[in-house]
Amino acid sequence: MTIKGSVVLLLLAGLGASPARLPAQPDHIFTYKKTPTETPTPGTASIDRAQSDCLESATSLSATCACLSAPLAAWQQEQDRAMAALQSALSGTAGAVQLLQSQSDWLRYRDSAFACFDSVVAVSPGAASKICNAKATLMAARAKELNALLIQAKVGP
Repeated sequence: MTIKGSVVLLLLAGLGASPARLPAQPDHIFTYKKTPTETPTPGTASIDRAQSDCLESATSLSATCACLSAPLAAWQQEQDRAMAALQSALSGTAGAVQLLQSQSDWLRYRDSAFACFDSVVAVSPGAASKICNAKATLMAARAKELNALLIQAKVGP
């Protein structure tokens, strides 16, 4: 066997274990899928609708990123509203203490995740719209999670 033939066999053998054979990874950081138990509130539905309308009319990467970033303040307001309602519903219970601890932990996670997202943008500027989407999705998921907890708190176990 020649050296050229040996190289070809080694290359072919290496293809069997190459990363190309691994399942394709998604090209997004986070996705949010509506769960069957999630009921949109008027606030969350209007934020989703406004974002969808904006994305449909976006014609550039910067416009898309603006559409994805714009709802962050609205999602924060929705989180604040849901937290206040949950605190009121759970007032005086062990659940109120757990809720505050959970939100405090989540805020630290959010800040860390946002810093991570921003560092990815610094390394790979082409990922800007994905990072904007990841931030909006993270905020939306927490607001919707708090609303789901609120529904459970009002209904009871």
